[in-house]
Amino acid sequence: MFKFFENLVDPFKASAKARPPDDSVFRFIAYFAGQARYVFLAVLVLGGLQAWIEISLFGFIGTVVDMLDGANAQTVFSEHWGTFA
Repeated sequence: MFKFFENLVDPFKASAKARPPDDSVFRFIAYFAGQARYVFLAVLVLGGLQAWIEISLFGFIGTVVDMLDGANAQTVFSEHWGTFA
């Protein structure tokens, strides 16, 4: 079931350099992230998208709570149907 994901990165692939760079932290991280460049990029993009969706949902829930705070219970759906749609 997970064979596709397990084969995305070869952990035993020979590296072009004998050892990772030790002159800066960024180059050290880039060295290891570069071995799985596309997987690392996909995780960054999908993680950012997931965070954006979660923040949007919390913002929408806050909007609904504020809207319901001062609304009339009998007419709330007829007045704010566009927000709920």
